[in-house]
Amino acid sequence: MEGLTRVRLVNFLMGQLISEPVSVNWRDGTLSSFRWRDADFAIAEILSDYRKVDFRPQWYLRRHRRQLLVRTQDGRFFELYVSRPGMWILYREVDGLFDR
Repeated sequence: MEGLTRVRLVNFLMGQLISEPVSVNWRDGTLSSFRWRDADFAIAEILSDYRKVDFRPQWYLRRHRRQLLVRTQDGRFFELYVSRPGMWILYREVDGLFDR
């Protein structure tokens, strides 16, 4: 339950909006790193893997979104999401999520 409380707080925390495409790397079915602006970020922990499905009456208006909150090896926190299959977006860097 403690982890769920932390994740809900993310929407209220400030961060730097990035909203840029990134390339991601997988290891054994888990996101292991991402590349942004010619820098590699190794993922130490996936804090949240949230899936949102918008069931609208018309099938062509439905949206599916997978959003991840991660902590990198260097102690930074980022939110990433899939905008469409295979296209990952680095949404923002979250400041002050946990005491470092």
